[in-house]
Amino acid sequence: MKRERLDPVKPIPKGKRPVELFMDSGVFPAWGRGEKIDIKAYCDFIKRNADFLDCYASVDYIPGVFGKPVTREEVEFSAKYSYDNHQKMKGWGFKPIPIFHQGENFKWLEQYLKDGEPYIGIATRKDLSGEVQRDWLDHCFTMLTNDDGVPFVKTHGFGITTISQLVRYPWWSSDSTTWALAAGFGLIYVPALNAKGQLDYTMQPFRIIMSGRQQKAWSSARRQYEGLNPSEREWVDMWLDHLGITPHDARYDPISRRSACLKYFLAFARNHPIAPFAENIRHGGGFFQDYKHKGKAKLDWDRMVIYNSTHMANGQFSRIMTEAGCTHRLISYWECMSKPDLTLHRYVTQGTTNMSYKPRPPAHDWDDDRWTSQRRFKLLERIKAYGQD
Repeated sequence: MKRERLDPVKPIPKGKRPVELFMDSGVFPAWGRGEKIDIKAYCDFIKRNADFLDCYASVDYIPGVFGKPVTREEVEFSAKYSYDNHQKMKGWGFKPIPIFHQGENFKWLEQYLKDGEPYIGIATRKDLSGEVQRDWLDHCFTMLTNDDGVPFVKTHGFGITTISQLVRYPWWSSDSTTWALAAGFGLIYVPALNAKGQLDYTMQPFRIIMSGRQQKAWSSARRQYEGLNPSEREWVDMWLDHLGITPHDARYDPISRRSACLKYFLAFARNHPIAPFAENIRHGGGFFQDYKHKGKAKLDWDRMVIYNSTHMANGQFSRIMTEAGCTHRLISYWECMSKPDLTLHRYVTQGTTNMSYKPRPPAHDWDDDRWTSQRRFKLLERIKAYGQD
């Protein structure tokens, strides 16, 4: 019996695809396994599949060895290697997005601007505190914007979906796995309300713990669903009802939690207006005082794009994203390089693949109302003993 032949998939015009795909090179997961991405193979892949990609990143270089401290010399070598790789790809006729990493000398960001790059990736170090990341981003956007805070280029925040970092800067786009990871830890995101009782996506959202064991830390226990005061719980219930999810589903069903987190980020991207980089937080003096970019500044977008990270092989994630209307997605070449191109084509044109994925079933005792009531009573006892705050 002959195997059924799969016909090629016809490309769909940009902006009308079920999936608008950002292709990451996959350098980081390769580096974590002591391997490297073949830049020539990566470019060949892009060339074959250009009609199915929205944009793609340059092949950057990760300094040092996984699990060991990095020296200043290794960081400088990494920055130069990444720049050289980027120039190689451009020389071969490609238009990748270069990546400037936290810890690299700012001369490399200046060089990308001098080269006339229209779209630059910015990557913070996730092992550093939020305050240190913010201070570094302030430096970056002082260079990336004019005196009025209007950017010279489009920027992509790699792995950035911290709301305070998204609203502080005039990003064009960002990506992150937060929508899936947070839900896996039992969390959902609920938008904040301003003084007028209106949704305000410039404010930090509530991160509510819907599932998991009794939290030992009081600050965490206070964020558990059972620890909320009546008005807070009413707002959480209203938000979940707006999403078509019950509190019971948000507790016991990770699919429902991921759907809730994803829909929050989609709503944020739709409703958060892009504003210039505020003058009062610009960095002056020294290099930044002397540096004056000669390019033309513009801010011709009013909303940012969030590319939510996923895997083609994860049918569950694909279904959640398709049902939520999430078209902008990021996947890694690391995942794609061992699969037929047709798999990518069908993913972009259909929103999913025919790969099977079976999530692990929840533990049996999680579906026990007695356990839920017991946790609520313990929280009430702590509230009586220590107060609401």
